[in-house]
Amino acid sequence: MFHLKEAWKRGDIKLFNDAKELSYGLNFLDLINSLYHRPWVVYCKKPFKSPGHVVKYLGRYTHRVAISNRRIVGFDGNTVSFKWKDYKVPSPCTSIGLY
Repeated sequence: MFHLKEAWKRGDIKLFNDAKELSYGLNFLDLINSLYHRPWVVYCKKPFKSPGHVVKYLGRYTHRVAISNRRIVGFDGNTVSFKWKDYKVPSPCTSIGLY
């Protein structure tokens, strides 16, 4: 969080839309300071195949958007629904994935 504070002080962080009010006064720094007092727990799921498979999968998306806006079909505040196509299954239909 030290680096977030430094980036904020340099003006490298820009806030828009709903986050805009954080840019007023000390709101952003107050938020960052409050995070120091929260427990941080990292939850990592076991990869479906292997770490190498995960890296290969993610590598396909390094220079483009993994889920474009046109593929997103819903968001209820907790879950994103999106369209995807499994090219290993010969079918003209797309499926809906949840994250």
